[in-house]
Amino acid sequence: MECDICMRDFGGRRQPLCVSCAHAKLYGPRVQQAGALLEREHSHRHADAVIRPGNDGVLAALPEDVDFDAITAGMKKHSHDRAQAERQSTENRVNAIVNKAEELKSEMQAYKSKTEMQKEDLERRRKVLATERQEHEKQKPRTIEPVQTVTSKTSQRLERTHNRIVDCRVLLCREAATSSNLQRRKGAKGRSEYTLGGLVVPDLRELNIRTQPSNKAASVGGRTVAEPHDLVSEALDNVARLVNLTAHYLSVRLPAEIILPHEDFPRAVIMTEKSSYKFKKVPFPGVSGSQSSSPAASRIIDQNQPRPRMLWLDRPLSQLVKDDPKAYGLFVEGVTLLAWDIAWLCKTQGVESITTFEDICSMGKNLYQLLVSPSRKSNHKGADQDEKAREARLGIFSHGTARHNIASSEGLDLFKEWKMPSTSRLADKLRSYLLTEISGAEWDLLEEREWDEEREDEKPVLVGGSRRPQESKHVAMSVMTVAPREDDDASDWKQKGNNGWMKVRGRNQAS
Repeated sequence: MECDICMRDFGGRRQPLCVSCAHAKLYGPRVQQAGALLEREHSHRHADAVIRPGNDGVLAALPEDVDFDAITAGMKKHSHDRAQAERQSTENRVNAIVNKAEELKSEMQAYKSKTEMQKEDLERRRKVLATERQEHEKQKPRTIEPVQTVTSKTSQRLERTHNRIVDCRVLLCREAATSSNLQRRKGAKGRSEYTLGGLVVPDLRELNIRTQPSNKAASVGGRTVAEPHDLVSEALDNVARLVNLTAHYLSVRLPAEIILPHEDFPRAVIMTEKSSYKFKKVPFPGVSGSQSSSPAASRIIDQNQPRPRMLWLDRPLSQLVKDDPKAYGLFVEGVTLLAWDIAWLCKTQGVESITTFEDICSMGKNLYQLLVSPSRKSNHKGADQDEKAREARLGIFSHGTARHNIASSEGLDLFKEWKMPSTSRLADKLRSYLLTEISGAEWDLLEEREWDEEREDEKPVLVGGSRRPQESKHVAMSVMTVAPREDDDASDWKQKGNNGWMKVRGRNQAS
């Protein structure tokens, strides 16, 4: 190739020398590059035409020598067939929708007809019900009046019967108290004391004093009872008998079961609350000294049989606590359970004055308030009576009737505000009280010969000669400080000198 400027030929081995030679050298590659770019641009346009939606893309995808007339005719035919198919499908859908609409229209018409018929039927029934209601309202007074009359008469008969039952209960309880000779009298110091069967009902806090031996033999019911603890035992038997009889007349189930003497069961006992009314045959506990001391035997008794609490003493209480502390504890539990039964029975029958431990200990006072007190005799036959006062009467609440039942919610309301400790705590408190009294009193045992060894300057001198104290066949107890006595024996003792209780000087004092 020859350059136009330098007029020189250059080939593969000769290099260009001027600008024209360089342009001539680069002309061929530049033409090739331009052709490649044009071909690339054509390819891009063809690709854009192919992917373009519609017929433009289809046409652009066809080769250049294609027969457009044939293609156009085919496209028209295809479009016509597709339009016919779409039209036929649309007509079918329209026909189906029309048919469905007609069907729904028929169903709606049927529902409307059914609704109209139901409305007519309901309206007719309303008219019938209105007519029947009017007739019922007219006949209602005539129909209800006999029922109300019978109900009223039945309620009155039931009320009269209930009142008669209550009156019978009250009469039986008061007659039982009267036949048992439950009375109140003034003691030696002007304090009230309560007797049952001629025996003083002991206050639980005075058991130590009541059971101490006296040199004077007490005469009760035409016979001589030598020991005060025998009097206390008989008084407790009388109390247990009267309480059990009262509970029977009132149809009340006591919390702690009382077992009265019967065949092969000479003395009354009381069961704990957990063991009450669970055993048909309860073995007699017997005297504490005669019980078996075998550990195996005691285990068999404890496992198979209940353990009743005794209500009697075979010796003074201060001596029992030294000789047999276990029997002493059982006796204290027994009298506590008996006092608890009395307090619980008083609470169910409207006696609201028992609120403290001291009140529970006063068994005679509680029995008197329950059965004999004039304030308990309220008239319940008047038409204008006070319902609360009536419900506080003796004999209203019991376990034997559905009305005013102690186990019902109405009966449970009686104990809603009765804040009293359990029987075990009451027994512990009484045991502590009695033991404190014994230890504080400093009991001193005097043998029979010690009663005879009196100082000459301490002998009582009476007109007509001196009188020595009567001798006792029993061991007597004396106390360093004289405790208060409220029974008649105390006043007799004060009048007749140093029989029974006496204040002794210390053993270490010089005679």
